[in-house]
Amino acid sequence: KCITLLYKIHNIQEYDTYYVLLISIIFNGNGAKWDSSTDKNNWKYAAETAAAVVLGENPNLLIMIEGNEVYPKEGYDWTYPSYDYEKNFAPYHAAWWGGNFRGVRDYPIDLGKYKSQLVYSPHDYGPLVYAQPWFEGSFTQESLLKDYWRDNWFFIIEEKIAPLLIGEWGGFMDGGPNEKWLTYLRDLMMDNHIHHTFWCFNENSVDTGGMVNGGFAN
Repeated sequence: KCITLLYKIHNIQEYDTYYVLLISIIFNGNGAKWDSSTDKNNWKYAAETAAAVVLGENPNLLIMIEGNEVYPKEGYDWTYPSYDYEKNFAPYHAAWWGGNFRGVRDYPIDLGKYKSQLVYSPHDYGPLVYAQPWFEGSFTQESLLKDYWRDNWFFIIEEKIAPLLIGEWGGFMDGGPNEKWLTYLRDLMMDNHIHHTFWCFNENSVDTGGMVNGGFAN
């Protein structure tokens, strides 16, 4: 839907600065599919089309692409409704908006000769944003990997398919389940050298809060 610039700045020496410039192809993936078609609601096709335009202007940029929300389970396709009430069954694997990369296994993003400039960017949130099924019971880092992270996006870095940058993660330090999720994801990123951008800086995100408060004074 839109293209934004994301600047990551790393200090190399005391007086030298190295700039890494990425173009983030942003959509969140709500209501979009991921397949080999050129349909208007195919996020893969839209992302590749936008990337080609950007790289045509500047072939040196990194291209960061978010995921979509759902992906069909085995034996189902995009023609099925979101829920089969006769069978009491959900035909799709669900994820956070922008957090589902299951389509990468079957239909990876194709940037042609710019393949090495591709970065996948999942979004991930805790139970205070929504009580997802993978937070049921006494979840652990291992259960989150098994029930959600690995199949939706962690396999991309685990199998060395492409780099990852967690484009959104953050939330309230509640001393409970949300803080536990924050700690598990932080440790996963540190242990696997996954870069990230935290959501969010400003205080007026109702679901997560922000890093500053008091009218941006503290």
